[in-house]
Amino acid sequence: DHLRHAGMCDIKYFMGVDFALSNDGTAAVVSHYDRNCKLTADDFPEEMFSYNDVLAKYFDENEFLVSPRIIIDYAEVRYAGQPPWEDYSVMMIDEVLGWVQDLFLRWPIQCGMYDQWSGEILKQMISGRGINRLEMVTHTAALNDSMFKLFSMCMHQGQLLMPWWKDLEKELLSLQCYVRSQGIIKVEAPPGPKNHDDLFSALIRSVYLCYSYIKKNKILASSLPLLFKEGKLVKDLGNFKGVYNYMQY
Repeated sequence: DHLRHAGMCDIKYFMGVDFALSNDGTAAVVSHYDRNCKLTADDFPEEMFSYNDVLAKYFDENEFLVSPRIIIDYAEVRYAGQPPWEDYSVMMIDEVLGWVQDLFLRWPIQCGMYDQWSGEILKQMISGRGINRLEMVTHTAALNDSMFKLFSMCMHQGQLLMPWWKDLEKELLSLQCYVRSQGIIKVEAPPGPKNHDDLFSALIRSVYLCYSYIKKNKILASSLPLLFKEGKLVKDLGNFKGVYNYMQY
């Protein structure tokens, strides 16, 4: 369920937020790392069993597969003009911040981040509400490139457990990818008012923070596969050391 109602007090969660009050939507994604995640056959797409005889045989003999995963616990996007906000031409900023603040109350979030395009006024309003673990981070082309490559690596190595939510799936499949100078990759929604990348932006931020915590926590990192553990595609945290300070273990 992509709208799980609350987290567990003994788990550290990480939030990615993409703010937009009009045109695009505001999205929030919460994730955590579980080194002993129990997976059932229902957690895998049916297509996987058609070409993976080993996996099919394993579940014929076992009920669970225990494997480390970054788990996407919560994902939601809200658009002005769409139900239940169809009477809104612009999302009210107090309502949006109230939603984010409520997520911090219901989930023991270690830290979260959003990009600089939200503006200084929003930053001050977030601070005024006491949401101290949600920080504005300058998203450079290099940082966006690192976050996407990390997300792609986790996904292709089977290290992500994401909800089967059709809106998220539709958005991910619609994204366009461009290779820029020096191998920097840019990912965005295709042109058109009906196309969005808000969930994707919030998702890769949440995964990036979660992985950064794993990387710092050597005990958790030791349970990851070699390529994932090396983190060759992940650059230094760089410009959000303030967020990184919350990643104590």
